[in-house]
Amino acid sequence: MLSFNNLPFGYLCIDFAGEPAYNNINGSWFSSHDYAVIHRMAFGKEGRGKGASKATLQLVKKLCISKNVFAIRVDTDPHNKAMQHILEREGYKYCGTVIFQDSPKLAYELIF
Repeated sequence: MLSFNNLPFGYLCIDFAGEPAYNNINGSWFSSHDYAVIHRMAFGKEGRGKGASKATLQLVKKLCISKNVFAIRVDTDPHNKAMQHILEREGYKYCGTVIFQDSPKLAYELIF
């Protein structure tokens, strides 16, 4: 959970165990090495437009580097244009689609 002035305004899950749904991609991942997965990244209105997503993704990258993991994968709904914009702005590349929780998702990956 992320907080500002001791009030929660966002959350995300970072998973280093991989995501089985990512084994079947309609497209291809850029890397076959270990990766972290970001799930359920969301911010309340208090965190929007203030650099929270940029700072959060930089912290995730820093955490990955500390664990010798140099790739991050994430999926998002096709209608979630805000998340697509954030991922593309931060250098994530579109890889194809995956089925996650019985729904097609756009898959992105960042290699560093």
